[in-house]
Amino acid sequence: MVEGLPAPDSKDLDLLRNNQRRNYSRLVIKAVVGIFGALLGILLTVYLVRQVKNDEASPAYVQDLLSASGFNWEEDVPGQIAAYREWLGSHGTAMEASIFDDTSLLLVKSMVASVGNEPSRSDLGIFRQLYLSLHIGLIRVVFLVLASLRACIVLVLGAVIFGLRSYRPHEGDDALGQMGNGRLFYSGVRAGLEKITPEGAPDVQVRGLACPQFSPQGETRASQIWKVLGEYGAQNATNEALAAIVVRNAGISSYVATPEDEGRLSKAFVATALGAHTADLLAAALSLHARYAQGEADGPIEAHAEEVGGAPLSSWEYAQAVQLAMHRVLSPDLRRELGELSPAEIATAVLSFECGKVLAHSFEGGRWIRRSQFPQLSARAVLHSIVAYPQDYGFDERRRIRQALIYSSRSSSFAPVRMPLGLDSVTWALRQWMEILLASPHQLRPVADEVELVGLVRAAHTTWCAELLDGSALLSPDTAGQSFATGAGLLLVPLRGVITALRRSISPSDIRRIESLLVAVTVSQRQAAAEAAKRDGEAADTVSFERILPPLRDAEVTSLALLHGVAVEDLKDWSALRIVLTSYGWLARRVGDYTVPESSVIFAVFKSRDPLPGANMLGLVGKSGLVPFRGAKFEATWGGSWAAHFALADKATMAETTEDFEKLMKGIEEKAEEESPGGGSPVTA
Repeated sequence: MVEGLPAPDSKDLDLLRNNQRRNYSRLVIKAVVGIFGALLGILLTVYLVRQVKNDEASPAYVQDLLSASGFNWEEDVPGQIAAYREWLGSHGTAMEASIFDDTSLLLVKSMVASVGNEPSRSDLGIFRQLYLSLHIGLIRVVFLVLASLRACIVLVLGAVIFGLRSYRPHEGDDALGQMGNGRLFYSGVRAGLEKITPEGAPDVQVRGLACPQFSPQGETRASQIWKVLGEYGAQNATNEALAAIVVRNAGISSYVATPEDEGRLSKAFVATALGAHTADLLAAALSLHARYAQGEADGPIEAHAEEVGGAPLSSWEYAQAVQLAMHRVLSPDLRRELGELSPAEIATAVLSFECGKVLAHSFEGGRWIRRSQFPQLSARAVLHSIVAYPQDYGFDERRRIRQALIYSSRSSSFAPVRMPLGLDSVTWALRQWMEILLASPHQLRPVADEVELVGLVRAAHTTWCAELLDGSALLSPDTAGQSFATGAGLLLVPLRGVITALRRSISPSDIRRIESLLVAVTVSQRQAAAEAAKRDGEAADTVSFERILPPLRDAEVTSLALLHGVAVEDLKDWSALRIVLTSYGWLARRVGDYTVPESSVIFAVFKSRDPLPGANMLGLVGKSGLVPFRGAKFEATWGGSWAAHFALADKATMAETTEDFEKLMKGIEEKAEEESPGGGSPVTA
């Protein structure tokens, strides 16, 4: 442990050892007894009612029983029963009156039997008087229940409907900072409300049980890591504990590649132990953050060693390459927001990421191996085990660091990982940095390309959504008048209108940058797929977050321009910008039973029961150069009446070639039994 730092509570493990499972046997026994008791009560009630049914359950018969008893009913029981029966006969249903007759006869027979031959209440004993009063009270209760039965049923149904309508899936921030996806969600948080944030979330950090070894305080404060922390004003108890973990485990390998990539790693990076390399990475990250904090967020930085592929880079050279990658994956706005964070928070994120390697890397069989494919989760585990962590950082800071660590990897051995919709921009910026740190040296350049591309796409999509909410992008008369909504929940928009909206979302220089990054990313993805195919029978370590559609080739652009009468410049921009829409699920991938081509530019023929403007003799309207969208995305933005902004068609039939389009306009529709890989067949929505 670090000298001078508070030690973990020694009672934690004792509590875990002594914690016994709850004994549910009593609860089960009570439930069984209750069920059997309820069944017995139901059977007894049915038996008694059947016995009553053998008699004449009528108001006159009840009155005769009461009169024949010879008992002085001081509370005018016969009159009350008669009044109750008369009210139910006038205001209630026949079933309610019948139930009251049966029940009152049952109770009256019991009352008559209980009084025996006594003439008045005063002649009865105390217990017989109580027994008699109980019967009279039950008659009143039965009347009240039957009289209000229908009102109670309406109230219960209303309460059920109101409850179901208010029982909505979780769609906002929870105490963990995660986001709902429209499904019922429970975070699993169990915390008291003695300490909460202004937003109402429990401000509680539960300490984890990761137990890496620490170096003594003197050794920690004599290390290069501590000196770097002091140089940039990032020293606190949390960072001291993290530094102590790195110093104590300084001999661990800083990077471990898969067996097939060990040769590539050795050619890209001079093997350096974790202790020395962490100091270089920390200095690179904190110096770049200091520039942002001083207002130097715009413009490039000096490139020391961006290219990885020549001579192996030393630890310092590779740290400079990482710094350059960190700079280029952030926009100027994100750099400024990141610069507002404290140096200590940046240092904590970097140090915890490196500490995660203590748990993830292991030396076995004479070589370093990765015991875990999720070093980012190991980093979170180590960080949450630090005693001083919740004292040094508040709720928002902890949430930011936690999300940056968790979502630093956009690929997984199990399934692609999606980012929360509500991830704020400064957390996103820190997440971008963490993904760069996650990359191995031989993967830095392709990973940086993809991370930069993801950042540009996210920024463009944010602006695209703002354009839609404003309504000026696709609802202009020129665009809306040429667009069609279909009964199958699709919206087909002219490409020109889509390009106009997208150009408002991103600058021309960023469009060209996206285009170049698309080329680089698709090439690296193809190379990775080819290498994986060579390793026949071996499972890949990661699954790509998302297959990137490559830019359209020049021949494809020329062909589409001739087919649809669209400007070549528009198609070139569309080739780059469609990733903004495909990444967030805007474009429809199927129309009817067939797949939309990768270009997402199609012919369409529309038909409706109501005449469409410009229809031919067959009532058909044909359009070229259309892009199909999912209507559900517009419903989430504009509401359920989104389709009213556009022309409504009952049916849309798609074609990819001029020949098929002309046949459709003549009413000739060929339906294939199953989809052919080459496309070209007309399809219907």
